[in-house]
Amino acid sequence: MSSIWGRWVSMVTAPAEERSPRATSMSSCLPASGAPSFIQPIQEAFITLQNVLMRFFSNFFARNDGLRITDLHQGVVWGTFTKNTMRHELLMNRYDYDSDYGTVLNRFLMQAACGLPLTVYGTGGQTRAFIHINDTCKCIALALANPPNRGDRVKIYNQVAETHRVRDLAALVARKTGARVHRVPNPRNEAAENELDVSNQNFRSLGWDPVTLEESLLEEVVGVAEKYRHRIRRDKIMPSSFWNRERAEACRANESTEEPSAEHNTVTSNLEWREQMLRQLANGDDKKLERIRTALRDEP
Repeated sequence: MSSIWGRWVSMVTAPAEERSPRATSMSSCLPASGAPSFIQPIQEAFITLQNVLMRFFSNFFARNDGLRITDLHQGVVWGTFTKNTMRHELLMNRYDYDSDYGTVLNRFLMQAACGLPLTVYGTGGQTRAFIHINDTCKCIALALANPPNRGDRVKIYNQVAETHRVRDLAALVARKTGARVHRVPNPRNEAAENELDVSNQNFRSLGWDPVTLEESLLEEVVGVAEKYRHRIRRDKIMPSSFWNRERAEACRANESTEEPSAEHNTVTSNLEWREQMLRQLANGDDKKLERIRTALRDEP
C-alpha cells in the first residue's frame, strides 16, 4: 500500500512469504511551529491530520499484527545528483526554487548565481533541518537493514544531518558566494522564531557520517546554480501566494517601495525555457537534439 500526499510519503510492504513483515514510512520533518514551508494553511491542516492518523495506525498494526515498522522523519533534502544520476544529465533531479514548491536553500543558491540578494523572510528565525540527497538514500538503506523486532513499538529515526536558522543559512551562502542578504516580509503567517531540537544519534550509532552544508555547499553552487543560471525563471523566485490578506498586503507594499530590477522583469516562456534546455543538452548537435526530443516525447 502506498500513499503520496504533498511531501509526505508512506510505504508499507508485507510480503506474503515473510513471516515477520516490516513496514517503512517517511514523513517530512516539520518545524516546531507546525507549518510546512511549502503549503497553504488549509492543506497544512490536512497534512497534519494525516500524519497523526498514520502514527496511530502504525502503532496499531505494529501491536496488533506484528508488523515491523520504521518511521523516518526527514529534513529538507538538498543536493541534485547521486552516484547513479551523475551518469547522464537527463537523470538530473528536480531543482525547485520557486516560492511555492522550492526549498529555501535552492532559492538562495539561484539568487546568488544570478547576482540577486538572498531574500530572508521576516527575521529569518525559522529553523529548518537539512540532509543531502545521498544521505537520504543511505539512511533508507540503513533503516531497511536494521528493522525493529517483531512485537516492538514503531522505531523512529530522525533523517536529519543538521539544523540551521534561515538567517544563518543565508549568511553561510553569502560567505561562500559573495551574495548580499535582504530581509523581506514573510508571506506565511508563522512564528517569527522557532526551535527545532532534533537528534540523529540513532542513525549515527549505525555508522552514518552525514555530509554537511559547510563541506559540500560550494559544489552545489558551481555544479548546478552557476551552470544552469541561464534557465532560471526570475519571475518565479519572489512569493506569489500568501497565507492571508495581511501577509499579501505587507509583501506587496514592500515591493512597491523597491526599485524594479531588470533581472526580475525578465520573463521566459515555458516553451522558450524548454527549447533552451534541450539545445544546451544537445551541445550544438542537431541530430542529438532530435534524439533527445524523441526520448522526451517532445514535438520538434
